[in-house]
Amino acid sequence: MGIAFALERPLWLTLRLLIVNPGMLFKEYIAGKRKKYYKPVAFFILVTAVYLILRAWIHFDSLEGVFVIRYVLVSFLSLILYTIFALLLLFLIVSLK
Repeated sequence: MGIAFALERPLWLTLRLLIVNPGMLFKEYIAGKRKKYYKPVAFFILVTAVYLILRAWIHFDSLEGVFVIRYVLVSFLSLILYTIFALLLLFLIVSLK
């Protein structure tokens, strides 16, 4: 379990490339250069856990009114995380082919 979720260089490299240049990440992963990147399923689980922890930490509940500052913060975090999830989903789909 510890090896699957190690917070080492592959995690940061994968995250940076998903944000900055996802096309290069997909092309290299498909070309077989998988060793230097984080495992897609483990990455998805880790990013989901971080999202849920952040959401609980700022006490976000979409069914109840929130203060403007919290709303802006949650909206910004949600936008970033949903973008990462979309890129990650594409990464998973491509890696399974």
